[in-house]
Amino acid sequence: MPEGQQPNNDLIGWFKGAAHKAGLNPTQGQQLLDGYLQLSNESGQQATGNIETLAREGQETLQREYGNAYSDKVEAGNAVLSEFGTENLATIQLADGRNLGDHPDFVKTIVNVSDFIRGKIGEDTIEGIKSSGAMTPNEAQEKLNQVKRINGPFWNKSDPEHNWAVQEALRLQHMITPS
Repeated sequence: MPEGQQPNNDLIGWFKGAAHKAGLNPTQGQQLLDGYLQLSNESGQQATGNIETLAREGQETLQREYGNAYSDKVEAGNAVLSEFGTENLATIQLADGRNLGDHPDFVKTIVNVSDFIRGKIGEDTIEGIKSSGAMTPNEAQEKLNQVKRINGPFWNKSDPEHNWAVQEALRLQHMITPS
């Protein structure tokens, strides 16, 4: 066995029997076993790389979707998991090898639960849910639409709130399309 690997006695027993039945001499059997172990090790490394890629891509998707609010959203989701989830819920392994907590759809679901709780019950009802006030690009777009409503102060230079509306529109636009 390669260094650091534990032998699987059932597999080794089966392999010895099959090699003997096939008429392989000890050198041939060892070479075949070495080749199998190398292939198995390379497949495991490739699978680990694929899992890491999927997890990274999921995180990047969420970062694009949540924009500046990414950290707030993830912290709020973690607080919901901590309060309502079972101990190892986020580490359940999916068929593609990722942990459940690395799947963007799961993260979005937990974040949506957090948003619902905060909207219906109140901001500080779950320990650990604190917010910096950052908005997702979609939330910023909705707010921008309100600020730039027709006949609002944004469009009327003589309105006392015009300068505020213009500055607020610029701030919100930056949240939607950061430089």
